Order: sequence, then C-alpha cells, then structure tokens
Amino acid sequence: MCKFVLEKAVEKTRFVLEKKQVKSIKAHVVIDLDVSGSTQEMYNKGLFQKAFQQVLPIGIIFDDNQEIDTFTFSNGSNVHHIEPNATSDNYSDYIETQILNNRNIRKWGGTDYCPVLEANVETFGFHRPENVETKRFFGLFKSTSTQMKYHSTSQTGYPVIVFFF
Repeated sequence: MCKFVLEKAVEKTRFVLEKKQVKSIKAHVVIDLDVSGSTQEMYNKGLFQKAFQQVLPIGIIFDDNQEIDTFTFSNGSNVHHIEPNATSDNYSDYIETQILNNRNIRKWGGTDYCPVLEANVETFGFHRPENVETKRFFGLFKSTSTQMKYHSTSQTGYPVIVFFF
C-alpha cells in the first residue's frame, strides 16, 4: 500500500495542471461531506479520508489561504462548518479527529442536501444585503430599501470550488 505524501501530491497536481495549461486561480475550496447512515461503512473503510487526500492538493494550490473549508451534513439542519479548516498541517487524520471523533456532529441519520448548500451560500456571502431603489407614482418619487439578494460572486470576489461527497 502506498503512503500518501502531500508534498508529492501537490507537485504532481501542479504538473498535471501545467501540462493541461490550466491557469492558476485564487478561490475558496470547500468540501461538503455526507455523514448520513449510507456513508458509515465508507468512513469506516477509510474511503472518505482517501477522497479527502485527493482533493487537498487542489486546495493547497487554488485556495486563497491554502485551507479547505469543510462542512458535514446529514438530515434536516444537521450541518456543521468544521473548525479548524483542513490544512497541510492537519490533513493526515482530519476525517478521524475532526469528524468521526467529533461528538458535536450528529452522524448516520438521513440525507438532506439543501441545508449544506445554503450554508455554503451564506458562508461565502452569495446572499447579502443590497440597496434597492423603488420608483413610485410614475417615477416622480424614489425610495431606497435594503433587501437580501443572491449574487453570482462571493463576498470576497473569489470563485468557490465545492467538492461534494
């Protein structure tokens, strides 16, 4: 069995990106991890840790602060934004220590996708206040109010890359 070495994986990923002429961009990199009952065996077999390690080099290369925001989800509003973020310093046992051993995360329930996507949208500021001007009485009178609007860019202006497991 091969041992995962992050530095080599990052080097290999950079090589592939250069070969494919993919330009380096700055982005927020996010992993949404399903912790519903149907995934329990995959966690126990270490498959989520392996998948996580495959995505980590992309986060190191593209993420604006070289950290991957990690969310877990199962059913209902059972969504958690994991702290600390995943980094090159804590990746080797991140799934076990930050998710499997985290008593604050309710695991092995049902599956609802919408709440975690809403959490992503809120966290990165795609849903934010905007001043809206309203014209009244044939355009003679104007009023301005603040409304929550969805935007096509994050609050920071960086794109967001979400890996959904």
